[in-house]
Amino acid sequence: MRDMLAMLCCAALVVLLVAVPTIGSAPISPVFKIGFIDQQRVLLETDVGKGAQENMKSLQNRKQAEMDRMEQELKALSEKISNELLPLTDEARDNLRREQRMKKTDMEIFVNEAYEEAEAINKKNVKKIRKLVEETVSVTAKQKGYAIILEKMGVVLYGNPKYDVTDDVIRLINERTRKQKEQGAK
Repeated sequence: MRDMLAMLCCAALVVLLVAVPTIGSAPISPVFKIGFIDQQRVLLETDVGKGAQENMKSLQNRKQAEMDRMEQELKALSEKISNELLPLTDEARDNLRREQRMKKTDMEIFVNEAYEEAEAINKKNVKKIRKLVEETVSVTAKQKGYAIILEKMGVVLYGNPKYDVTDDVIRLINERTRKQKEQGAK
């Protein structure tokens, strides 16, 4: 009973402390601004992000072409082994089977190495872009007076679009990377 009475008194005190200063006065302005950013959009929509995607697509196409060539070789070997009309000795057929096993192993190694290469390049690109994002978010926050900028996908369940700084970050990253390219071209 005493605990309930104490809680009611505390609640009434909080209401009085909040309500009394605002009665008849202008609304209290927020102490600090909070914004948010959609990093996925930044990765997909910045020039540097698009370039990384194009490079990854090019790598995938090259690796796929090599895999297709290897598969054709395996298919041709399989047909040669199973072709009853070819006059092959048992030793020649065994040699072809051994060659087939080696090519399968080579292809498995190639696929694993291609996957590891793509993963390493992707990690490097993401790390580079995230560093750019962090630097740009810091500049944006200082310029626009934000105390905190959160990552939308991991933290923000709802965000008023007027506090979304993603477009500003994308624009600044694009400007920055274009300037770096221009300076590098000189």
